[in-house]
Amino acid sequence: MARHTFYRLAFKGIAMVILSACSLGAEPPESIFPNQPTSCLQENEQSEFLRAIYDEVQDLGRYGNDNFIKREFHLNLDGNQSNKEEHVVVLNHCHSGRKMMLVQVTYFESRRKNSPVKYAKMIREIECCILDKGIDIQRCDYDKTEIRSLLPSILQGIRENKKYLRHVRQGGLFSKG
Repeated sequence: MARHTFYRLAFKGIAMVILSACSLGAEPPESIFPNQPTSCLQENEQSEFLRAIYDEVQDLGRYGNDNFIKREFHLNLDGNQSNKEEHVVVLNHCHSGRKMMLVQVTYFESRRKNSPVKYAKMIREIECCILDKGIDIQRCDYDKTEIRSLLPSILQGIRENKKYLRHVRQGGLFSKG
């Protein structure tokens, strides 16, 4: 009886060690094959939009001594002019000598009709590496049909925000005349 208990406990112990080692040592597929695109974006048109978004945000510059550029925008992505329920964050940074961009879109909704308080409903991201020729998508939470309308809207919203910021910096918002 004691030998049976010993073997059972030894087997459980070995199984726990093996499972722990596997879970701690497992690497995600994109870290094993970093040059393999695993994205929903394979077309040149979407790559061009991502490149243009990267360039527009780079043009805004960084704050102080930061080694990254992070810009936030409230955009109208759903066509409803009465609100801007989508919040877009674009983060440009370098990682291991590679130019990286993260586009995060947070969708908000109100729980009651006509309520000014909005809660985050969903967060989706696109993570990509900016190459000399093209874009290497690391991760994308959108499918191809969603991305076709999303990227042009984000780019247009960023350009409109840049125009507004230039206008404000030149004193056009509060100037008389």
